[in-house]
Amino acid sequence: MLVVLATGAGGESEPAEHRWVVDTTAPVVHIVAGPSDSTATTALIEFQVKDPDAPDGSPPLAVTCALDGATPVACDGGVFSLTGLTAGAHEVVVTATDGAGNAGSATHRWVVEAGEGPTPTPTSSPTPTPTPDPSPAPTSGPSPAPTADPTPAGPPAPGAQPPPDGLPASGAPVGGLLALSALVLASGLLILRAVRPVT
Repeated sequence: MLVVLATGAGGESEPAEHRWVVDTTAPVVHIVAGPSDSTATTALIEFQVKDPDAPDGSPPLAVTCALDGATPVACDGGVFSLTGLTAGAHEVVVTATDGAGNAGSATHRWVVEAGEGPTPTPTSSPTPTPTPDPSPAPTSGPSPAPTADPTPAGPPAPGAQPPPDGLPASGAPVGGLLALSALVLASGLLILRAVRPVT
C-alpha cells in the first residue's frame, strides 16, 4: 500500500493511498480425465483451472491447449476435443495464464496403438478339372498276305495222253487242299504238278 499525505498552510492534512497486490503465484491446472492407451483415434481432455491468489477484479485466466508441441489454441470451458489421431505417442499440454503473466500447466500423455488390419476373407480353392486318360491309339494288325491264284493248267503237250486211271483230272481238288495237273507225254513219261486250289 502507498499512502500520500499532503499538508496545507494552516496545518490541514489529507492522506491519499493506493493499494495493489504483487502476484507471483501461477494458476493451478488439473486434468480431470483423459484418454488411456488404446486404438481410438479420438480423445477428450477434461481439466480444471484455479487461481486462488488472484485479487478481485483481476483479468480472467487465459487457457490454451497444445497437442504434440504444436501451436497452442484457446480451449476455454474445461474440455479439449481431438479427432484424427495417428498411431503413436501423444501429449497434450494445458496452460493457464493469469493477468500478472504467471502461467501454470498440466500434461497428459497416452499412446494410440496401431489397430489390427482387416480380417482376410477366406477364399475357396478352385476345384481341379479332372483330366481324362488318353485313349490308346488303335493299332492295325498285320495285313494278310495275298493268295496267288492257281496257275491254270496249260494245254496238253502234243502227243500227251489222259492221266491213268485213279488220278484226278488236271485242276481237280484233292482233299480240298491241292490240285494235281497231270500230263502224259508221248514218250510215256507222267508229269504231275501240284497247284493251290482257288478258294
